[in-house]
Amino acid sequence: SITDKQEFSDIRAAIDEKCYQVQDSTCTIKISCLAYVNHDDFQLTYKDDSVLVEKNDYLQSLEQILTNQGGDCEDFSNLVYAELNYAVNACKGNGAQNISYQAYTASVGSKHTIYFSDNLYLQDMADYSIPANYTSYFTVCGNLPSGAETDLPTGHCLLAFSPEPVNNSNDVPAFLQPAVLVEPQTGELQHDLRSDLNIEIPRYSEPKGSYYLYLLISDSDIYHYNWYEDAYQWYGYHDSLDTIASLKDRLTTL
Repeated sequence: SITDKQEFSDIRAAIDEKCYQVQDSTCTIKISCLAYVNHDDFQLTYKDDSVLVEKNDYLQSLEQILTNQGGDCEDFSNLVYAELNYAVNACKGNGAQNISYQAYTASVGSKHTIYFSDNLYLQDMADYSIPANYTSYFTVCGNLPSGAETDLPTGHCLLAFSPEPVNNSNDVPAFLQPAVLVEPQTGELQHDLRSDLNIEIPRYSEPKGSYYLYLLISDSDIYHYNWYEDAYQWYGYHDSLDTIASLKDRLTTL
């Protein structure tokens, strides 16, 4: 979360002013507002790792994202994840008992208002309320449709919302199966995995199609889908630590 990070004080103030609203016992958080605060108010922009840190893949800390004035898709996903955590806690601190997450989706003739504090809106976009029981959200990455005319798969990270928790690697498929995926750099709904059967959630075999998810970043672990040496499974760092501990115990008894 960004709650206790001094360098995020201005972003917290902007989120408090613009991005959530408590009515009765429900607090609505606009994901598009978080995206626009990051981009418009604080000039955080997309920057490829190869340019930013001269590495092919690098996961920045929240502080580094601010210092470098941006990052790539997983950096923005993790930043908005942290901002959502802050907004949820702020909502609860203002007496909210229920949290409603609002994205947007294409709808001709509709308008999606970005901020609660003014009338800035997106034309031909409608509010999309994430289901009320979808209280878990994490960064997920995969080979996903590019959105171009060819729709070739591209590596990309989004925020996934689901009714299911993730406490260990075995929980990942159940979390992903009903998930809705939102672009954290805009707040737009990208995929509803309940109906979008083109995106595969691998479990016991190598992915068969072009589009599939392969990474989930939780509060305490990073889970990657492993299909090497026929070991098809979701695997986290804690699983690796457990395996190392088990091998150490076995070596000790030899």
